[in-house]
Amino acid sequence: MSENALNLDFESKGSVTVATIVNAKLLDATNVVSFRAMALDHVQAHEEINLLINFEHIQYMSSAGLTELLRINEVLKPRNRVVHLCGLNKDIYNVFRITNLDSIFVIHESDSTEDAAAEFNASVGPDVSSAPEAVQPGTGN
Repeated sequence: MSENALNLDFESKGSVTVATIVNAKLLDATNVVSFRAMALDHVQAHEEINLLINFEHIQYMSSAGLTELLRINEVLKPRNRVVHLCGLNKDIYNVFRITNLDSIFVIHESDSTEDAAAEFNASVGPDVSSAPEAVQPGTGN
C-alpha cells in the first residue's frame, strides 16, 4: 500500500466520533481529496456528529490539508458543531498556533485519544440518543 493511500477509521466513543487518519504519514495534495471525501461522507451521514480527528500518525500536513479541515468545519458550523483535533505533533500544532487556526478548531493536547475523547464528551454532555427519556413527575409522561 502506498504511503499516501490514506484511510479514516471511525470509532464511536460516547457521543464523540473519533476519525483516526491511518495508512499515511502525510496529509497533502496527494491524498487530501480522499481525506475530504471520506470525512464529508461520514459527517453528512451522521447529522449530530461530534467529530474528533486523530492525527497521531501524521508527521506533515500541507496547506491543502488545512484547507480541507476548514471545509469540514464549515459543514459542521450550521449544526453548531466544530471539528476537534488530537494527536498533533509539535510542528503541526505550531502551524495551527502561528496561523491562529487554534482559535477555529478545538485542539486537545492530551497524551491519548481516549483522554481527548473523554474531554470532548465532557464538553458536550451525555449522549442524548442513549439517555433515558425524562419523565415529568405526576404526569405519567
